[in-house]
Amino acid sequence: MMYVETRRQFGKTTLFSGIALKKMMKFKGRLVTFASASLNVGKELIYKQDSIVSGAVQMLRENLRDTVKKEAAVFHATLDDFTAEAAAAGMRFNLAERDGKDYKQIDVDGIADLFERSRLEMRLWHSTGVCSRTQIIAPNPATARGFTGDVLIDEIGFIPDFAELWEAMEPIASRDPTFRLVMASTPPPDEGHLCFKIGQPPKGMTFEPNANGHWYRSAAGVLCLRVDVWDAEKCGVKLYDLETRQPITPEQHRALSFDKDAWDRNYALKRIPGGLVAMPSTAIDAAQAKGAEDCLAFDLGTIEEGQEEATLARVVGAVQNIAGAGSWGAGYDIATTTNAKSNPSSLTLTQAKGAERRARLIVRWKSANPEFSKSLVIRACETLKHAGGTLRAVGIDGSNERYFASQMKAALEAAGFSVQIVVSGETQEDPDNPKAKMRMKEKLGGLLVNTATDRLLALPPDKWVKDDFLLQKKEKGLFVCDLDAAGNHGDTFDSTKLSVFALEVEGQPDVFEMPIGSFSQPTARDPNPSWLRRTVDAFTSTFYG
Repeated sequence: MMYVETRRQFGKTTLFSGIALKKMMKFKGRLVTFASASLNVGKELIYKQDSIVSGAVQMLRENLRDTVKKEAAVFHATLDDFTAEAAAAGMRFNLAERDGKDYKQIDVDGIADLFERSRLEMRLWHSTGVCSRTQIIAPNPATARGFTGDVLIDEIGFIPDFAELWEAMEPIASRDPTFRLVMASTPPPDEGHLCFKIGQPPKGMTFEPNANGHWYRSAAGVLCLRVDVWDAEKCGVKLYDLETRQPITPEQHRALSFDKDAWDRNYALKRIPGGLVAMPSTAIDAAQAKGAEDCLAFDLGTIEEGQEEATLARVVGAVQNIAGAGSWGAGYDIATTTNAKSNPSSLTLTQAKGAERRARLIVRWKSANPEFSKSLVIRACETLKHAGGTLRAVGIDGSNERYFASQMKAALEAAGFSVQIVVSGETQEDPDNPKAKMRMKEKLGGLLVNTATDRLLALPPDKWVKDDFLLQKKEKGLFVCDLDAAGNHGDTFDSTKLSVFALEVEGQPDVFEMPIGSFSQPTARDPNPSWLRRTVDAFTSTFYG
């Protein structure tokens, strides 16, 4: 398996054409499956294969002329060597035996008949009944299932559901040691896309211009070949001014570009944080660095029958490890089903330390037993309370599982906890614009994102937490979420935003209720304080607390 990342218009499709032809020639009956974000690109691969073959046939025709028979003799000698090697390995190489003709003796005009081109498929005939094929398919998980052989996937950064396509196609390449999986793309504009991580270079790696490109193993463990615009220039692939049509340097080309970010992605192969993700990776990285010392996360997986008590004991032990005095908020995202995939449940316990919101514990799990999930949340909250923490409220997402959310609320209230059920689709007036309405989904999502971008959020340093947060997108001002291959749906993002919201619930003891010298306490608290307000609160708690 490998990933090729090259500047735009460097020749990825031509490269794939050559790989496919070589595989078709080397293995009888081999199927090469090519998937691309664009079927037009797929067709182009077939045409380029045909061009390669046609060019070779034309070369042979020319070589057979008396003036250049020496070149043809070299081709014959090479083919004889290959035939001898195949025979030594116990194989029989046969160009074709069709229509009563024997092409074992080189028939230049007959070579063209070896290849059969259709709209989305090319065939190479080894014998009358055996052919190798390159087929073009849409990058659709359902289409990808059932095929076997070599897999080539182009422009993976622009396949919306690439994670599902990967799930469908990866087992193909794992079946046989001669199969290969080769992917290619430029960095995607959305850092939440799986491709963004597949080719991520190791931290600190630099790329000096090199005509051979740069080989490395990415942070995701994938073997990568990287060829940016400066490497391509070393290979003789130039850029041209759009007006004068004269060759120019990459630096001059970028200076003329209207969209510098697009140039950096397409030519310099830079990974630019942001895109559609709701919370940029830079903010997540800062939050995880802040929480590396005291924030924990557990992905418990699927809890089978008989594992419940041991799992509950593990969660209780984790709460005891992180619990302490101060104000806390809890957020519980109830498991649902999206696109026929089961989403996990998630619980976050967040501690307020001055203006900071520290997600001290994030737990994710799947269970078919609702009583287990109910016990996990209640026992975690009770353990926190017994350890001296003040749990201001528990926020529960009741958008889909409203009946279970009501049951959960009744059980928590019976245990002495305040509960807020949040329905994402419900709207409230925008405090900055009374005439405008804001959904609770955007209000709570914005609260968490603002806390992170203000560098006031701490998160566990686990990679899966970051991956889950990056599933959350923002399109046209609305929070939406991708679904990954495992059914994860930004659940830890949701439970964390609920826990931060729980610390801001009105009617509860003020998180910052403390003497502040000669300054008087405000009569009303903003449930969604600004960055300035939180900074002032932190300042006063430090110097006047």
